[in-house]
Order: sequence, then C-alpha cells, then structure tokens
Amino acid sequence: MGNASRRGPLILLRLLRIALALFFLISLFNHLFSPQVAFWGIIIACIIFVLFFKKLKAFYWKIETRFVSNYNERESETINPNLILTPWNMHIAKFELSALSPYVGKTLAETKIREDFGVNIIRIERNDFEIPVPNRDNHLYPNDKISVIGDEEQLNKFKKFLDIPSVGSVKERAKQNVALHHFKIKQHAKLVGQSIRGSGIRERTRGLIIGIERNGEHLVNPESDIIFETHDKVWIVGNEQQIKVVVKELQSPTE
Repeated sequence: MGNASRRGPLILLRLLRIALALFFLISLFNHLFSPQVAFWGIIIACIIFVLFFKKLKAFYWKIETRFVSNYNERESETINPNLILTPWNMHIAKFELSALSPYVGKTLAETKIREDFGVNIIRIERNDFEIPVPNRDNHLYPNDKISVIGDEEQLNKFKKFLDIPSVGSVKERAKQNVALHHFKIKQHAKLVGQSIRGSGIRERTRGLIIGIERNGEHLVNPESDIIFETHDKVWIVGNEQQIKVVVKELQSPTE
C-alpha cells in the first residue's frame, strides 16, 4: 500500500517534466520556424525520444551523478580543510583487525607489515582512544581500526591477507593536527648525506616518511637506510607544527 501511494506522485512528476519539455520544444520551434515546420519538428523529436528513451535516460543519469559527485567533493573539501592529501598514486584505507588476526598482541615492529607489504600504518583507533602516527613499539589489539597508506597494489595485497572488507576511504580526516607535510632539502642542509634512520627525523618529529621525490622518480614508503640528497622532496605524515620546527633545524647549514 505504501509503495502504491508513493508511485502516484512520482508518475505525476514525470508526466509534468515531459509536458514541460514538450512545451519548451513547441515554443522553440514556433519561434524559429513556421507553424507547419514546428509541428513536424515536434513529431520527429517525440519519435526520437521514444526510440532512444533508455539511452537518453542513462546519459541523463550519468551527467547528474557526475555533477552530484563533483559537488559533494567540493563541499567535502570546503568543510574539511585538514584532509590528508596523498601524493602520486598513494591512497589511505582503513581496516579493522579481527580477534583472530595474526597481528593481535604484537608491536608494529613484530608484525613486519612494512617489510611484507610495503605499506605504513599512520593511525590506530581503539574505541575512543587514538594513536596518530604510531611508532614501532605500539601494540595492536582486537577491533583496532588501522589507517594504512600505500599504493593500490600494496593495499590490495594487504587487504587480501587480512581477508576483511575495507571500512575506510581514499581520504581520511586528519585528527589531532595530523597532516601530510612536504619539504625540499636545501643544498647545505644537515640532512644531506644522512640516512632516514641516522637523521633521527622520524623520532624527533614523531612522524612517518611516506615518500621521497628525486630526479623525477618517486620512492614510496622508503626504507630507513635511504640516504637524503640535495633537492630531495620529502613527504612526511605527523604533527604539522612539530614537523615544521624539526625540519627547520635540519634544513639549516652544517657547521
């Protein structure tokens, strides 16, 4: 009964839309051509509409869907200015650990997720508690929601291993001032010639280096023994204010 009562207004609305379209066509043809040409023009237009109704309907919905999608994306960017925007072809996805996950009870260092899949965990959510940019000593527990960054192939491989559906999206809202920051290494900076591990940048910023752009090449989730070079563009996730302070000091010339 409820479905039947709703169908009436929908059918009436569709008929009104068709009537308005016909009225517009009649007015247009009558304005541009003689009444006789306008009459036959309307007849031909109606025949074309009937013959290609399904294709025209699909085309209409395609345009409307794209418009709504673009509008929602612009609205999202306006409302949420602190989104983590991933460089190159990298994405962020969220996964929930089941109680039977082999990672439960282990530290990030023990899980070897980075070594096995090439992805990095940039956030752990546990009920109302959150660990932004966790370190290697943080443990994983049942029902933890982990935000993971990597390229599409790496994330798919990790997802298949977990054998659970993704519960997140390509973009995640940054919390507790966590954001993606990038900087270019100056010629005489202290970072030049140091490895990621040796520089201590991860420990000092409590951040995570997710990429280095060098001579047009992209090093995604670089290993800790990678040596920094002049003009490297470094991408790091963490507390933006803390990163800026440490990077400013590391960018200063060597004494």
